[in-house]
Amino acid sequence: LTHAAQLTLPYQVDVDASGTSYVAGKGHYVRMITPGGSVTTLGGDGTANYLERPTAGSPASQFNQAWGVALKPSTTTLYVADGINSRIRTINTADLVTTTAAGTGAGGCTDGPGAVARLQRPFGFAWHVASGVLYFSDYYFHAIRRLAADHSVTTVAGTGAKAVTDARGVLAEFAQPFGVSFDGDYLYIAENNGNNVRLFDVVTGHVTTL
Repeated sequence: LTHAAQLTLPYQVDVDASGTSYVAGKGHYVRMITPGGSVTTLGGDGTANYLERPTAGSPASQFNQAWGVALKPSTTTLYVADGINSRIRTINTADLVTTTAAGTGAGGCTDGPGAVARLQRPFGFAWHVASGVLYFSDYYFHAIRRLAADHSVTTVAGTGAKAVTDARGVLAEFAQPFGVSFDGDYLYIAENNGNNVRLFDVVTGHVTTL
């Protein structure tokens, strides 16, 4: 039953069309909760580490603080922000095969193909429905970035400097962007250190403070 399962500091929840919830937590885990209350661990064994699960028969994957989670619509591919490892990982919810989509593990702010892109603590996830692109907050790079279908990473807003500046695209500045959520073409951003809610227009690229 749900009340018997233990979740350590759950950070982000995504819910699919069937009502199944996917939960990422600071306790280095990713879990699935069915509408009936059954809880299943999809990734992580509670150990703060980095370990892939290349096949269904491999040992359980490991994470170091799973912060964000988002299920790709109409698929079994679950994206996970592996925060301290500075990676974005994927879990196939059907067989629990776990691989890295983007990030080398070395913190940084390099755009490019997933295998060479560098992230600095990815946190919140949100799907832009119209384009099918995953947007995410890069907490310590103070930026909003996007992950394309080919897993290439592009910074769309933020200079990397920690500040609060409204502007367009990479001229805007953030102070530790945290949670993100879409309403149409508008991405709402909870800014942790700036104590603000910011708005990013994916069409115009403009960032404003609400």
